[in-house]
Amino acid sequence: MRWQDVGYTVVSPTEATVTYDVYLYSDAPVTCHLRALNSRFAEVGIAIQHIDVADGKSQRLTADLTTTEEANTVVVHYCETDS
Repeated sequence: MRWQDVGYTVVSPTEATVTYDVYLYSDAPVTCHLRALNSRFAEVGIAIQHIDVADGKSQRLTADLTTTEEANTVVVHYCETDS
């Protein structure tokens, strides 16, 4: 599997959204770990998103993250195949 960040939006000092593409190469479900970072690259929010291969081998997903302070960026930290 692979993923690619598409973009993010800072909704407020306590909320952000991230949009990303994920490409699945097997029939196993996948979990992606997302993180929001501040201007000093400290982690200010996290989210976990479960992806079902039944929704397609190529998917564009958007997730909301609650943050402890205003995020400067939101990215996919990593994705892994569920065991």
